Amino acid sequence: MKKGVVAPGESFAGLYPTLDFADGRDDEAYYVIHVPFRRDATTNMTVELRWMHDTGADIGTVLWKCTYLSSGCGDDPTGTGTEIQVLTDGNHPADVIQCDSMTTDIIA
Repeated sequence: MKKGVVAPGESFAGLYPTLDFADGRDDEAYYVIHVPFRRDATTNMTVELRWMHDTGADIGTVLWKCTYLSSGCGDDPTGTGTEIQVLTDGNHPADVIQCDSMTTDIIA
């Protein structure tokens, strides 16, 4: 995990390490995930997000973005990639794990 320009804090919820994003601020964190090269390129992959908040009533929105680039041997790794995103409206109960999936599957 790499922290963005405005980095979230870090803590724990029970045994789970968490990133603490602040209200009203564009916190950022980055991950790089390599998919095994033997994966069947005709199958889809879906990004699922599991998150929660612990601050009482939630009336804001949360925007999750994923930029991916499918590349192989001999490809140019500097392409812009494809961005998919999901916007989650407010009214999430506190201290309850939320599950969101990107609406577009990742296709190789």
